[in-house]
Amino acid sequence: MASALSGAGRSYRHDSLAATPDKCTLGRVEVKEVCHEYLSPTDKTPVAALGPVSLQVSAGEFLCLLGPSGCGKSTLLMIIAGLFNPTAGTVVVDGVAVTGPSRERGVVFQDYALLPWKTVRSNVALGPRLAGASRREANQVADEFLELVGMPQAGDRYPHELSGGMRQRAAVARTLAAKPKVLLMDEPFAAVDAQTRGVLQEELIGIWARTAQTVVFVTHSVEEAALLADRVVVMSTGPGRVQEEFPVTLPHEDRFSRESATRVAEVAASLLASVRTAQPRRPRRGGSWSG
Repeated sequence: MASALSGAGRSYRHDSLAATPDKCTLGRVEVKEVCHEYLSPTDKTPVAALGPVSLQVSAGEFLCLLGPSGCGKSTLLMIIAGLFNPTAGTVVVDGVAVTGPSRERGVVFQDYALLPWKTVRSNVALGPRLAGASRREANQVADEFLELVGMPQAGDRYPHELSGGMRQRAAVARTLAAKPKVLLMDEPFAAVDAQTRGVLQEELIGIWARTAQTVVFVTHSVEEAALLADRVVVMSTGPGRVQEEFPVTLPHEDRFSRESATRVAEVAASLLASVRTAQPRRPRRGGSWSG
């Protein structure tokens, strides 16, 4: 499933999309000295994959986790979601320790994870239905969120009838329909073409501006991080740690304009330089090392 829906036990309220959350109190994330280990498949010894990592995400902030493969970005995201247990440390959301999945933390994965036997509307309505909404109310919520992601006519179609970009929009709508405080996104646009990715990025910023949710977004792309984030956390490998943080001060509404392309490129170049220093050095032929 594309969103963590179990847990909280609170009844579902169908509030207007215009009623945005209070950015001062909703969706504040604290990661405190989190570490994660896994067992080596060869000799079963513990391997440190992550940490210790400490960071804070303000309510309503759009944070990007950026870094080379193997730096633990997705592992950290799954720990925040409550889908992985940390070996050490804690994650706290709005003062409550994360001990497992919750509807207050919705996850959008790269592979869509839509149920193929259900219509798009039924997929999006799943969260409200599991939270206790009637079928009629859940379908109404689904239609509202499908309109929000630009798919008002797609409710009766099935996932196999959709393009990759439309499937990802549906996955975002399904997660949003559960009304999470925190939206966790694991490289959600990596599988679509560059043109569709640009459209989805701009649409996501519009949705985020309207819903005021906290977003933690994992990406390998420095350009994507520069376009989307309020702040970028660059992670290093071996084990994954926070290497550097970059606030991005360019207004979101200006980042997709042709006039701002140079400034966005400058931010991306700074991020790329940091990511390159975060990568492990590799031996070259003859015994020398490359970064």
